[in-house]
Amino acid sequence: IYFRPPGEAMVVYTPSTGRVHVRAGSRKLRHTIAERFIKTALAQTYSNQPIDFQAYDISKFLKGLDLEEPDFEDVVFERVRVIRADISIGNLANRLSLSTTIDQDINEIIDSPPGLLKTFERAVAIRFVEIAVRYRRAGRDVAQTLDFTLTDRNSSSLLSLDDPFERVLGHRLLRHWKILRDGRA
Repeated sequence: IYFRPPGEAMVVYTPSTGRVHVRAGSRKLRHTIAERFIKTALAQTYSNQPIDFQAYDISKFLKGLDLEEPDFEDVVFERVRVIRADISIGNLANRLSLSTTIDQDINEIIDSPPGLLKTFERAVAIRFVEIAVRYRRAGRDVAQTLDFTLTDRNSSSLLSLDDPFERVLGHRLLRHWKILRDGRA
C-alpha cells in the first residue's frame, strides 16, 4: 500500500510483514508521518518502541561486481547480475556509468576495452548500482525478473515495487549479500 503525503515524503506498507517504511526529509517528519499513518490508515496504536532503520552499503562493489546466487527454499534463481554501475573517478564530481542487460556479464564488458578495468579499479566511490535477478517462485514454471537500484545516498528503488513479494525478496537478497544492515534508532 502506497501513500504519498504532501511534500517530499512516501509511505509504503507491506501487509505480509506488517512493516511501514517512511521516506521523508528529517527524522522528526518520518516519525510524525509514521505515527499518523499507523493511527489513521491502520487504525492501530502507535508504539513507543525504537524505530528500525535500514542502511545500504554499496562500497563492496568497489572490489567487484559479482553477486552469488543464494540458496532460498522458496525461490530458484536463474541469474543474478549487476547490470549498471556508476563510479566516481578522480573526485566525487566525475562520474562514469556502465550498463548492460541481465543476459550479459558486466565484468566481461569492463575487461574488454583497454584501460576500462584500471579505471574501475581506481574509482574513488561507487555511486549507483542496478541489480537484475531472474527467478522462479517455488512451484511455478514462469520466470520473473526483479530489477532494483541502490545509491550511495542510502536509497533503494525496492520500496517503489508494487509486488510485496518482490520487495521482501529484494531485501532478503541484500541481507544475504551483506549490503543491507538493519538497526534501531
